[in-house]
Amino acid sequence: RQAKYQGILDANPGIALVRGRAQFKAPTVLEVRRDDGEVQEIRADRVLIAAGASPAVPPIPGLQGTPFWSSTEALVAEAIPQHLIVLGGSVVGLELGQAFARLGARVTVLELLDRLLPIEDEDISLGLREALEAEGTEVHTGFKSESVNYRNGRFQIVGNGKTFSGDRLLVATGRRPNTA
Repeated sequence: RQAKYQGILDANPGIALVRGRAQFKAPTVLEVRRDDGEVQEIRADRVLIAAGASPAVPPIPGLQGTPFWSSTEALVAEAIPQHLIVLGGSVVGLELGQAFARLGARVTVLELLDRLLPIEDEDISLGLREALEAEGTEVHTGFKSESVNYRNGRFQIVGNGKTFSGDRLLVATGRRPNTA
């Protein structure tokens, strides 16, 4: 972030960075309590709140409090799991699942909807499923997760009358805005 945003600030003298805690005083007026304690009022025609997004964690009983991975943890993993279970069959889950499979992990993808990449064309979804399965990835669509259990370094995900067990669980079920 430092390199990305500092470069933008340095290259654009018309952008002023104000650090602090802001609140709306009016629809186009912000009051910022700066880090040095001073209060600054900023007026603008429009205000963009760029709060970012966080991984969406589905309300599956037992999931909270387990050491599951989001894409952030998966990208900095220091070891390849023996068996990675991926909850979510969209772009992020499939990309990371395929990467770990190619690095030697056994990978199982569990998707709630009836096909992978549900917002893409059905032919793309079917072709990608065939390619992943040809590489050894196990794919289950229409999978409704009923519970997650983590014990002795193993995850167990129960749904559709089946239980899947692995040493890592990647939850890749989308993102939600950080509006709270």
